[in-house]
Amino acid sequence: MGTITRIEDTPFTNTGYQSDEYRRTFSEMFSISLEDPIQVTVRFDLEANVKRKIQYLKQQRSNASITYFPEENQLEYHDTIRGFADFANYLRQFGRSVHVIAPAALKEKMEFSVNRTLARYEEDDHE
Repeated sequence: MGTITRIEDTPFTNTGYQSDEYRRTFSEMFSISLEDPIQVTVRFDLEANVKRKIQYLKQQRSNASITYFPEENQLEYHDTIRGFADFANYLRQFGRSVHVIAPAALKEKMEFSVNRTLARYEEDDHE
């Protein structure tokens, strides 16, 4: 508020704020991102606190859904997100428990990240 220098009425109506489009865009944001939305499908092995973390994530995301596969001890998370890179970073915390189903670009990003990490451990100059 300290940076606001003046306020004045205008004849223009703010049609964006609280519009359906604004609300949908905001609900799709995984981070502060206006990238195009992408639909993601990710399976998680139910190890440690994975189920609790994904249930918490679903509570925060209005478009998210979860399907349980008790016979496989897995759950599948579906969502529409904006903020592709931030979502990939979020998924990394689950290590081997996460299995990206779609989109292919997210699978490739996760694979690249794993391979880059493994390559670091193969470097001799860090010993």
